[in-house]
Amino acid sequence: MNRNFKLLGVALLSLSLQFCTSDDNDRDDITPPTPEVEKGFFVLNEGNIGANNASLTYLNENFEPSHFFYKSLTINDLGDTGQSLAKNDDNVYIVLNHSNNIEVLHFDDDAEGDTPHINFTHEASITENILNPRYIAFENNKGYVTNWGDPTNPDDDFVAVIDLNTHAVLSTISVAEGPETILSEDGKIFVAHQGGYGYGNTISVIDTDTDTVVGTIAVGDVPSAMVEENDKLYVLCSGKAAWTGDETMAGLYKINVDTYEVEAQKDFAEGEHPRFLEEESDKLYYTLNGSVYETIQTDFTTATPIIDFATDGVMSIYGFALEEDQIFITDAKDYISLGELFIYNLDGSLKQTVETQLLPNSVLDLD
Repeated sequence: MNRNFKLLGVALLSLSLQFCTSDDNDRDDITPPTPEVEKGFFVLNEGNIGANNASLTYLNENFEPSHFFYKSLTINDLGDTGQSLAKNDDNVYIVLNHSNNIEVLHFDDDAEGDTPHINFTHEASITENILNPRYIAFENNKGYVTNWGDPTNPDDDFVAVIDLNTHAVLSTISVAEGPETILSEDGKIFVAHQGGYGYGNTISVIDTDTDTVVGTIAVGDVPSAMVEENDKLYVLCSGKAAWTGDETMAGLYKINVDTYEVEAQKDFAEGEHPRFLEEESDKLYYTLNGSVYETIQTDFTTATPIIDFATDGVMSIYGFALEEDQIFITDAKDYISLGELFIYNLDGSLKQTVETQLLPNSVLDLD
């Protein structure tokens, strides 16, 4: 999603898992309810930066929204600027950029009875040694969170290492400017340096045994998305846009996760700046010029458009996910109106639309 808007926040759908607080902010006095919901999906809504109105929407497997409230230390809502969310075991981690906070929700999966459901409780709030957090990945019972630090300082960016048992930050790893998307694979953490307020063109490799940077992979400008499949790392680089005055070409890279060598590369045409990247069943999916393209992992030099949003009412592709053989597109509209979630089948047919809260940017499958 556009970096200029990513700092704006995250708001969700009509189920809003909102966070409220007691007047005295004393966590010991808080007794949150434990709502029961069927298995399904979370949608994260950024909300407006500075408005403290990030929220979560829950959708059941039929994409029907539900509403419940949850108490936390943050007044009225989840926090300020929901950046991203991820799941590890029975916990959901919600990264709040402008709040400099990570909220951790625990869910108990109850598979008994005719209607499976999940009970949610508040697990932790991670606030120490976090500064402008972006994304989180998990490996070796640790969480790794990319942080921009002071966005105007190119030399203070880092990855925070979190003990998943205590939720304490164990250490910080200094990295190049603008660490953004992050993923784990076989004892390694790969960090894409999109560039923060600048423009990056590298991937850092972190060894999770030593929590040190052990390699750097050169890629194209603005690596904005990564996926991994069959020991191959696929990195989509959007390139610098024309409005920067220094436009560069976008590219898709296939990288060996053991040797860090680039094994294949696709260069996009001048003026093309793809965003987002997902994988499913040996295929890759990315967005470009208002369409979703499908290509095979073994030869991604050619791609086929499978979805054209022109007739579906999509104004802006703010988020993109592929879950349970379905494509999810979040639309931030004009960034001040309620957003919308568009759900497609893999053949490109529109399945359903759902109204969301402000700036929906992420979809997480709870199964």
